[in-house]
Amino acid sequence: MFELILELVGLNTRWSFNMTEIRIGRDPNCDLVFPTDTYPMVSRSHLMIKQAADRFWANDLNSSGGTFVNGNQIGVASLANGDLIQLGSDGPQLKVYIGIGRRSDDQQTPTRKRILSNEDTTKFH
Repeated sequence: MFELILELVGLNTRWSFNMTEIRIGRDPNCDLVFPTDTYPMVSRSHLMIKQAADRFWANDLNSSGGTFVNGNQIGVASLANGDLIQLGSDGPQLKVYIGIGRRSDDQQTPTRKRILSNEDTTKFH
C-alpha cells in the first residue's frame, strides 16, 4: 500500500495516511481538520485526495477559495512526490510525500482523523 505524508509548510507538522481516500477541511468529520479560527479560508469540505492504482489525485470539492497544486488552480490533478498543495490563494500549504507504507503484524491500524490544533499552529513560531 502507498503511504501519503502531508507536511504543513512552515510548521514542521506532518501527518501520515495509509488509506485510499482523505478528506481535508474545517468540518470535524474530515480526516485532516483545520481549525476555523486560524484557517477561515479553508472550506468546511475543501479537498479530497484519492488513491487510484499507483497514483494520488487531488480533487477540489467546490471550495470557496480554490485549491492550487504547484501554483496552478485545479479541479482535479494528479499528485507527485514533492508537490505543493495550497488551500485557497492565501491558505495553508501542504507538501506531498509519497512512499510505500510499511506495516508489521504488530502495528495498530492508524487513527483516521487528524486535527490540527491551535497548539500545532503556534509551537514552531
